[in-house]
Amino acid sequence: MRLVEIRDLDGPNLFLLAPAIKIEWVVAPACVTADAIAALAARCEPFGVASDDLAAGRAALGEVLAEAVSGLYRRNGQPEPETVWTDLEQPGHVALAFGWARRRFALAVADIVAGVATGEIADPLAAASRLPDLLASDAPDDHPLLVRDADRRIPIVGVTGTNGKTTTTRLIAHILRQTGRRVGWSSTTGVYIQGEQVLDGDYSGPAGARRVLDEPGVDAAVLETARGGILLRGLAYESNDVGVLINVSGDHLGLQGVLTVEGLARVKAVVVRVTRAGGTAVLNADDPLVRGVAAGLRAEIVWISRDPENPTVLAHVQDGGRALIARDGRFVALRGERETPIADIADIPIAWGGLA
Repeated sequence: MRLVEIRDLDGPNLFLLAPAIKIEWVVAPACVTADAIAALAARCEPFGVASDDLAAGRAALGEVLAEAVSGLYRRNGQPEPETVWTDLEQPGHVALAFGWARRRFALAVADIVAGVATGEIADPLAAASRLPDLLASDAPDDHPLLVRDADRRIPIVGVTGTNGKTTTTRLIAHILRQTGRRVGWSSTTGVYIQGEQVLDGDYSGPAGARRVLDEPGVDAAVLETARGGILLRGLAYESNDVGVLINVSGDHLGLQGVLTVEGLARVKAVVVRVTRAGGTAVLNADDPLVRGVAAGLRAEIVWISRDPENPTVLAHVQDGGRALIARDGRFVALRGERETPIADIADIPIAWGGLA
């Protein structure tokens, strides 16, 4: 096994909807034979990993490594973390992700497990002896840098997709400002508070989101969320009130290990997967990849479509759900059998007389 990286993710991410430590390896076929896995389990026995009745294959490898993480937590009197073992899109790449609450301790656990897996740590118990001291740290950065629901004071709208994120973010912020709200938003062009740019540059990641959420006096946040921030740091918050997923296309594939549009959709879906129960997930019914992430969401779904005969919309509305469609030159809101005209598209300035 070859270690690729150990990464601390401060918020919801591709693996867990909570802060996670990701350990990524490249695994050769020889590493998943029954003998290789038994040898790894034997090296992990000091952490409480059983070395008998082990099968071959990647799933068995993941079980041994996940149990090693849990064993290190148990040895130090800590609750066992949630763990996920998964194949990544790059051939031969796998990842073990586990939840964390103390950064230095969790990173050290990851270092030990990675070192034992690759054979670089010969004395696991000696390596583990320093773990108790790391739990004594109470530095602010030793805890996840995300806004917990218990500490969040304003509603959040999270916006993601491949194309149109910045425009959609600005439109939502503009609409909210017309209702009298004091709005902060972050995007690829910067961070804005009530229309004034306070940071210039690409702030579609967690740093921009935190800047908005930390601003005194703001009473609504609209946060553009790109895939880079999700993959490299995780979201800046525990949940949002509205999640918007516009579309998914093949732009920029090959970055951060995402090779397919299906994989990109899984990354983007994090924004609507964290939308709270009682919140709203706004999804593009005309995009099959967006439709594919709808199952299992805890928020109410509002479908958006330019096609008034879209089958997903028709079925959803028939069941009493909500949707917004374009029909006969108008935006129309649907809920069950009720229809509410919103506006003529030609009257909306950004639609350029209905051309856009």
